[in-house]
Amino acid sequence: MKTKYLFLAALAGMTLVGCTSDDFIAEAPPVDNNEAMTPIVFSSLKSNFTRDDFTGAEAAEKLGNQFVVFGYKGEETGTPGVTVFNNYLVKYIENTANTTESNSNNWEYVLNEAGVPIKHAKDNGIVAQTIKYWDYSQPQYDFFAWSAGSKTPVYEGNPAAGQVLVSKMAATPETTTTDGVDKTSLVEAYTFTGKADDLSQVFISDLVTVKKDGSTAGKYGETVGYKEHPVTLKFRQLGTKVRIGIYETIPGYSVKNVEFYSAPASDDASAAAAKLFTTEANEIFTEGTYTVSFPTVDTPTDPDNNQAHIAFEPAKDGNNQVVAQKTTINWGELNYTIAELGEKSTDKIYLGRSSKTASFAGNPDDNYYVVYLPNQEGTNLNLRVNYTLESIDGSTEEITVKGATAQVPLIYTQWKPGYAYTYLFKISDKTNGFTGPYDPTHPDDATVDSNPAGLWPITFDAIVVNAEEDATQETITTVSAPSITTYQKGSEVVNKNEYLAATGPIFVTVNDGDTENTPDLANGKVVTLTTSGDGMAALYTLPTDKAYTEADVVAALQTQDDDAAEHTIKGRSGLVLTEAAFTLVDKIEYGVDGNTIDLTALPNGTNTYAANAMKFTAAAAGTYAFVYTKTAATAAGTIDKYQAVTKTVDDPATDGTNEAESVKGLYRNVLVAAAAGDVQKGVKYFEKNDASAGMITAFLGQGVGNLYLDENGNEIASGYAKTGTDYYYTTNNGMSYTKAFNLAFGSFATQELWVLENGVYTKKTETSPVDGTAYYLRTGDGTTDVPYVYTYCVILPQQTGGLYVLDEANYVECGDAAVAVDGIVYFDKYTKNDGAYYTKVIKVVQ
Repeated sequence: MKTKYLFLAALAGMTLVGCTSDDFIAEAPPVDNNEAMTPIVFSSLKSNFTRDDFTGAEAAEKLGNQFVVFGYKGEETGTPGVTVFNNYLVKYIENTANTTESNSNNWEYVLNEAGVPIKHAKDNGIVAQTIKYWDYSQPQYDFFAWSAGSKTPVYEGNPAAGQVLVSKMAATPETTTTDGVDKTSLVEAYTFTGKADDLSQVFISDLVTVKKDGSTAGKYGETVGYKEHPVTLKFRQLGTKVRIGIYETIPGYSVKNVEFYSAPASDDASAAAAKLFTTEANEIFTEGTYTVSFPTVDTPTDPDNNQAHIAFEPAKDGNNQVVAQKTTINWGELNYTIAELGEKSTDKIYLGRSSKTASFAGNPDDNYYVVYLPNQEGTNLNLRVNYTLESIDGSTEEITVKGATAQVPLIYTQWKPGYAYTYLFKISDKTNGFTGPYDPTHPDDATVDSNPAGLWPITFDAIVVNAEEDATQETITTVSAPSITTYQKGSEVVNKNEYLAATGPIFVTVNDGDTENTPDLANGKVVTLTTSGDGMAALYTLPTDKAYTEADVVAALQTQDDDAAEHTIKGRSGLVLTEAAFTLVDKIEYGVDGNTIDLTALPNGTNTYAANAMKFTAAAAGTYAFVYTKTAATAAGTIDKYQAVTKTVDDPATDGTNEAESVKGLYRNVLVAAAAGDVQKGVKYFEKNDASAGMITAFLGQGVGNLYLDENGNEIASGYAKTGTDYYYTTNNGMSYTKAFNLAFGSFATQELWVLENGVYTKKTETSPVDGTAYYLRTGDGTTDVPYVYTYCVILPQQTGGLYVLDEANYVECGDAAVAVDGIVYFDKYTKNDGAYYTKVIKVVQ
C-alpha cells in the first residue's frame, strides 16, 4: 500500500453546503482512436446526494462551468514522474464538443484567452495551456481537481462576498514511515478562504489513476465500448448537509402544529422554522480550515483506494479560541404530509406516521438539506417543541403538548465534510412534554412546572444518514428524560423503516442529564450502562401479534404478572418481554467515515469521561425493546398486588363436571386458627389449614325469636343463641317463664331430643340441629311417680375449636398439584414498582 497526502485547507465564514459523493463521471460518444496520438480530454457527470445524476450543462452549472485539474505521469502514484496538467483551468463551453481534439463533451482546456493560466500555474512556469496526449511509454497517469462552483475563485488579496481565495503550496514528493514501513507521498495543497456561503460551492475530486494496461479506468483514452473517452473525475463538496424530519406513532391521535424553540429556556416557540440548537458549546461553525489527504493509493483492492479524506479545523483567533460560531440550525417550515380517515381536516396538516413518511422541514428542491461546516468533534444537538394531538375517533378532542425535548448525543453529530446527515425524530405515546400549565422560560424548574409531564416521556428517533457510497451511518435516538440512540452501519432507516437483520450489529447508547423529569440539555452526556441496578441495560424481544409502543413496554415493566416464564417479563396487559442476548462495549464499530467511535474518552467541555454502549445482533426480523433503568425499583416502592380469579370446584351439580380446575401458579389466602368462641355469622370456616381445605357451614346456634331474656318476659331481639347466656320460655302464654336448658352444639349428637308435633312429643335423633326447630330434653321414666318432663332445650352455637378462617392480608402460593376447592378464592399475583424505565422499540426487518 502507498500513502499520499493532499492537503486542501479552507477558511470559511458560513454554513457549508455538503454533499456526499457528488460525482462527476465522464461520458462521451465513440470516435476513432489513434493510439499514437490520442488526446487527453475531460467531461462531467454529476451524481448528487440522492444518487440521481446531473449531466451536460446541468452538471457544468453545479461546477460554475469550470474546474482546475492537476495531473502527472509516472511509475506509480506515490512517485510521480512528470507533471502534465499543472493547475490547468478546464471550462465548459456550450456546443463545442468535438470541435477540437482536446474537447469531446464541451469541456475544453486549450484556451485562447489572454492570461488563461491561473496564478498557481504561472507560479510554476506555465505560460499557456496546450493540448496533452497520452504517453504510452508511461505506465500510469494520476489526476485530481477542484472547483469553486458558482463562486468566483481569486488567487491573492482578501476575498469579497461571492469570492473564494485559493492559494497554493508547492508539490513535493516525500517519504513517510508508518508502522515501520516507508511510504512515498505526494504533498499538493490548496487553501480555500472565504465566507461559508461561498465555501459551500467548493468541490474537490478523489484521485483518479488511469493505467496503460487498462487495470484501472480503462486503457489510455479508451473505456469498454468507447474510444477517446474523457478522464473521469469524482468530485465532492467540502460542506456537510443536514436535514430534519419528524413522524409520530401515537395510537388514536394525529399530530399537527409543531412549534420549535431555539434554546433550552426561552419563550420563542414558532412554527416558522424547524430548529435544533446547541447549549454549552456553540459548535455550529461558520469558519475554518480543511485538510484533504489520500491515505491509500495504488491499492485497487482496498475500498479506500484513492479516496480523498477531508479533515476540518475551526478557525481560531490569536488566543487560540474558536471564532465565528452559532447556536441554532434552521431549516424552514415543516412540510406536513398526511391526511387520514378520522381527522377533522382533509388537508395535509399532520405529521407522517412512519420513518418512510416522515415530515421534513425546509426546501424539497434541496431534498430538505441545508449546508453547514463540518464538526468532527461533535456537539449535543437539542430539540424542544410544542405540538397538538388531534383525536382520530371522529370527535373534536385536542391535547396540546408543550416543552417536549430530545437530545442527539455528540457521538452521532460528528459531521464530516462531504457527508449528509438526517436527524429523524419520532413522537410516540411516551412524552416528557407538559399538557398542563408550562413556563417555557423555566423548563427544568420543578417549582415552576409542578404539573406532571405526560403523555409519558416523549420518544424521538434521530436518524443520522451518511450518504457516502458504501459508508452509511444512520442512528435512531429515542428521547425521553434520558435519550436512547441506536445505530447500525449501513442501515437505511428512511427507506427501510429501521434496521435490517442481516446488516450487522446494532449499537445502543443512552444520553442523560442531571434531572429526573426532563433532559438537562446543557449537561447531557453518554452514560455508562450496567447489568443491574441504576443504569441497567436490558434487551427483550416483543411478540408479533400486534404493534407494541414504548408505553406498552414501560407498563409491562412497572406492572408485572407473577407467573412469567423464566427469562421473561409478563405485563398485566399480557405483553411478554423475552430476554435477548447483548454485550456491553466501550467502542462503537464502523462509525462516521468508517472510524470506530471510542467511548473511553469522550469530550465534556475541557474534560473527558468514559462510557459504554450495548451491542446486539438481531437473529431475525422482529421487534426488540431496549430498556434503560434510570432508577431501579425501591423495596418500599415494590408492592405485591392480587387479582381474584374465578375457578371451578369439583361440583357436578353446579358446573357439570367431575374435575376441578388446576390452580397451579395462583395464590390463596392463608388459613389460620379461628379465635376461640362461638362461630360468627358471615365468616368462612374450614376444617383444614392447607390448600385442600374446603369451606364448611358452621352452626350459628338456635334462633332465639321465641325465647326471653329473663323471668319477667323481656323479649330478645331476633338472632342466634350465644354461649354463656340464659334463655327462658313460656308454655302458658306468659303466665310463667321457665329457664331453658342450654345444650352445647358439641354434645348434641349424644342427646335424645324431642320435638312437639301436633301436641305430641316425638323423639328425634339429629346429627346436627335444624335451624328454627324447637328441641326438648325429656327426664323421668313415664311412671306415675316419675312422669316424663319435657324441658325446652336451647342449642348453643358451634365452637371454633379445630376450625380455620381466612387471613385476607396474607397469601400463599398454591402447589403444583393443587386444584380448586370449595370456599377458596384464588388470586393472580402481580407486582407494581416505582422503577424509572425508559425504552426504545426497535424494528428489525429482513
